[in-house]
Amino acid sequence: MKKIFSLIAMALVSVAMWAGSNDLLWDYSENKIPTSGPDRGLYYGSYVNDAPSTNLGLNGVKMNSSGYAYFTKAAVAGKLKLTFGPRKSGAKVALLVHTWSGETPSAETKIAETSVVDELQTAVIDLTAEQNNIYITRTSTSGEGVLQKIQFREGTDDTPEECDIIFKDQNGKELGRVKTYEGAALEAIPYTEADLPSFPDAMAFRGWFYVSNVKAKIGDIISGNTTIQAKVTPIEYATLGSVWTYDFTSPTFYIEDHDLISREGNEITLKLAGEGAKAIVAVTDNGTRTKKEYDGDATAKLTVSDKIQKIVVYIVKDFLAKDEKTGYYVVPASDVACFLLALEDAQSGDKIFLPNGVYDLGTTCLTAISKNNIAIVGQSMEGTVIKNAPDAKDESIDKTATIKINKNVSGTYLQDLTIQNALDYYKNDNGRAVALWDQGTKTVCKNVRLLSYQDTYYSNLQGAVKYFEDCEIHGTVDFICGDGSVYFKNNLLYCEKRKKNGGGSDALTANNGIASDRGYVFEGCTVKSECPTVSFGRAWNNTPTTTFLNTLVDYSAGEFSFESSDGKIQRWTKELMNANAWPKFGEFNTHLANGTVLTPANNVVTFLDTKSGNATQDIETVLTAEQAAAFTMDYTLGDWSATAANDAKQTVCEATADQFEPNGLYLVEGDGEFKAIILGSEFMDRFAVYDGVNYTARKANARGGFGKPADNITAIDNVPVSNSYTVKIIRNGQVVILRDNKEYSVLGTEIRH
Repeated sequence: MKKIFSLIAMALVSVAMWAGSNDLLWDYSENKIPTSGPDRGLYYGSYVNDAPSTNLGLNGVKMNSSGYAYFTKAAVAGKLKLTFGPRKSGAKVALLVHTWSGETPSAETKIAETSVVDELQTAVIDLTAEQNNIYITRTSTSGEGVLQKIQFREGTDDTPEECDIIFKDQNGKELGRVKTYEGAALEAIPYTEADLPSFPDAMAFRGWFYVSNVKAKIGDIISGNTTIQAKVTPIEYATLGSVWTYDFTSPTFYIEDHDLISREGNEITLKLAGEGAKAIVAVTDNGTRTKKEYDGDATAKLTVSDKIQKIVVYIVKDFLAKDEKTGYYVVPASDVACFLLALEDAQSGDKIFLPNGVYDLGTTCLTAISKNNIAIVGQSMEGTVIKNAPDAKDESIDKTATIKINKNVSGTYLQDLTIQNALDYYKNDNGRAVALWDQGTKTVCKNVRLLSYQDTYYSNLQGAVKYFEDCEIHGTVDFICGDGSVYFKNNLLYCEKRKKNGGGSDALTANNGIASDRGYVFEGCTVKSECPTVSFGRAWNNTPTTTFLNTLVDYSAGEFSFESSDGKIQRWTKELMNANAWPKFGEFNTHLANGTVLTPANNVVTFLDTKSGNATQDIETVLTAEQAAAFTMDYTLGDWSATAANDAKQTVCEATADQFEPNGLYLVEGDGEFKAIILGSEFMDRFAVYDGVNYTARKANARGGFGKPADNITAIDNVPVSNSYTVKIIRNGQVVILRDNKEYSVLGTEIRH
């Protein structure tokens, strides 16, 4: 049924509304901002398209230390209205408005400064006819801001502007509109849950929300065209592996919209899994974090202060603590809640071990590594899988990452695991879905497989250094992208199908390093492809630098070509994206397994910069042997090169148990199953007695990653005798028989020490 509703008593016809011929409007409150400008005359540095569940869910121009927006208006007086706010809760932002003269836009002369705000607000600034070049920046306040709406209205009339309140259902479909004016108060919401389309029983209606994810309430002031949408979210259940975070500092946290938590005054009740399950509750109150374990409890009662900040509930298989002897958090297999708890608890130098299993994060994105020198080690690259599966509509290079190494975090070590972003790329044959977003430095990946399609690996810190050895990176569009200096040694680069029905082309890289970065250097890597056309890479931003040395082309996955679609040898994508300098691209000795060299004697590519009026530059992309020899690991990674190589170096386990280093760290597997991480001195006591299991051991390297097992570390022959066990071992090259806590030679003579 169509509903008609008026928010204000006065008739709309009683106010004369107008629109000046020189009015301008850029409104991103509903529509996502284009990823590249200009947008109808508005220029900007970078953009924000946050999903409602990410930060404060704003769209618009990113206003940070380097953010800006500028435009030119007509030479008429009028009012500039800016709608802006912080990108994240707890941040504050203010804007500066400048004008400039001459041909180059800049923050030349300040004409206004807004108040500092901690939520989405609107500022109105009077502009003279002469102030026609407008340049907007952020002041040096804390955190990023988002400029969501820019409007210029010709003239000085203060008459309220007519606007709409658009009501939508949980799927984004419009239910209806109500006419009102800027500055009017929201008097009612003319729709209820009964007006919504049906939704599953496992979902619940939570209320009506603005696009900023703030709940709409009667009395709110309407500042322009406004969308209010129904929110329907999954019902919370305390199931094994689930993690529930309640952030009381967030302006978009509403305790009444959650199913496992309730509050009366300073008393909080949490619903837990109950009998047969365990829970760990971490509470941050007045700046202090504490944890408590619950074994089989159905509820937890907490007394908190008025300054309660956060409560996180982990439903786990078993309680988790660091083994102080080994330095490892050993996570129960597939227990994603314990994994997340370990990430939260681990401190610099700690190690997290993940046995084979799938650590399924669901739709959760941006699981963060936030401490320096953390090692995350799996049991095997194929068997240990960390994955998430964001909704395809939320695709973004900076919103959907599976794992994120936070900015400036140093010394992350990853080994023997897979990180998978399972966003449904083929739903629309596109979708940016980062598996590893690396904003850190001195990152080492050894035997790591990254699975996704577009933007699989994103190196995102200028001046940073990173090292990949014996890894696999899978993808389609620009699936290794970003800046910094990264050395890739002996990696498999696997091009997946660009489109589910075949065809199209893949680009291995999109580099955007600054001039002082060494860019991407690939040494001895292998390329496989299910896509018919592959390019080594494209120029993204800044001064792109990418070098491929001694690349092996493997056609076992499918025939493909490094030639362009018109048959000319191109090998690199010639159209620049946003680069402000010509790329530095090089190739040397691309070859087949039989030694056939595929690199031509020369390959001059005419690169095209459409941003600079279709300017072109001819660049030779084939390196001589002498030129190629300069791109060493030392050249790429600088003083950190030797440390990176040593971190990735694997330790070979000793052949016999008595040769184990007493204080060495060993991973023990029995018939391929994880058993324990122990000191070498503990092995004989725990695993030498025969129990029908074939044990192997792998020794840890300097960062806690485990090398290959020795062939024979325990028994040669195992023969049960009456109620005792007899076991033969090798000690110092001799066969020794253990029985009834005594040792015998092969001739049966007891060995006495």
